[in-house]
Parts: sequence; C-alpha cells; structure tokens
Amino acid sequence: MAILMTMSRTPSVPVELKVGPFTPAEAADVGVSRNQLRGALYCRLGPGLYRWKGLAESPQLKLAAVARRLPAGAAFSGLTAAWLHGLDVTPDAPIEVTIPDRLGCGRLSGAFVRRGALSSQETVMRRGLPTTSALRTVADLGGRDPLTEGVVAADLFLQAGLVSKPELAPCRRASRSQGHRQAAARRGSRRAEGRVGDGVPTPDTARARRVAAARGAGRHP
Repeated sequence: MAILMTMSRTPSVPVELKVGPFTPAEAADVGVSRNQLRGALYCRLGPGLYRWKGLAESPQLKLAAVARRLPAGAAFSGLTAAWLHGLDVTPDAPIEVTIPDRLGCGRLSGAFVRRGALSSQETVMRRGLPTTSALRTVADLGGRDPLTEGVVAADLFLQAGLVSKPELAPCRRASRSQGHRQAAARRGSRRAEGRVGDGVPTPDTARARRVAAARGAGRHP
C-alpha cells in the first residue's frame, strides 16, 4: 500500500543571492518573488536592495550595498578608501564617498558625501569597489582638521608601500599650508572672542599641556 506523505519544504536560496546585495529584479531573474523577499530568508538593506540573512554583517557588505547606488565616476574616499587599500582603520564610521562636482547627486543614503573634482586617474578598484587612489586618499586626509589624521594616514600608506616619499612631498607641503591657514583661523577666532586673561589657558593650550603631561608620565615607571 502506497503511503503519501506531505512534507513542508524550506525554500532554497539561489546561490546567486548568497554573495552580496541584490535588487528585486535580480532576485526575480533567479526565481525569487518580491513576496518571498519579505519573508524570513531575506532582509532589506535600503531602497531597492536586499541581502540573504545568512550572509554575515561586515564592512565589505555595507560598502557593497552603498556601491550599488554610487553614480558612475564616484568613489569611496577618506578612511573608507584607506581600509579598502588594506590599512587597519575603521571604514564605516561613517562610510565616505566622493562624488565629482559635475554629477548632480549630492546625497546618498548610508554614506557621508563629499563633492569635488575626481578624475578617472584618481580612481582605482580595490576589493571590487571604486576607490580613490592611494595618493589621492592621502591628499584628502591631509587636508582635514585635525591634521594629525592626515599625518598618520600618510605614514601608514608609506609603511605599506602604497606611496613613495617623492609622491608624498606635494601632499606634505599642502598639509603644512593647510595647517598654517587653520592656525591663523583659530587665532582670528580667539581675537574676535576677546583677549584671554593672563594665566588662563586657551583650549588649545590646555590640550597641549595635557598631552605633554601624559608624555612625561609615560617616561617614568
């Protein structure tokens, strides 16, 4: 006697959807409907993007999701680019992108956007994602306040062999010039606020004293 048994089957996830973010159209191409995307096997990453829930959260996954929405000619930049080049920095706090001025897009969900000139020679592919070149990344970080971030980044890129000392020379000159401008701006701000009383440390002076004290303490057992 034949016995018929009804067994419930868990829907399988197509292998194409297990590797990264995808759109509903891409899911439909491999037989997964929009209704299935709302089920337990998938989760929404952002506007028009999903991922398989079995795919572990990672910086690479976050960047891949943002990359799907980048306009052509844009690239990951700043510390995000430094991470993509292989440096040990935090890439997603926030995710940074640079979008060329000529493009109309000025906002991007899930990312901090900088607008500026960006040529094709300053863009490379790293970890499968568009990234500002090593030298452009150093130059971008060198123009920030505090300048220590740029100095540290330059040293890391140099130690990793991603840039050379001759290549770094223009970046360092630009950083020093930026530092002079920032210092002048701070001095002007203090003058505008009124003369600081004798013996009363400014925030910059107090910070310098704390750093000096910490260094001095570190020299003694």
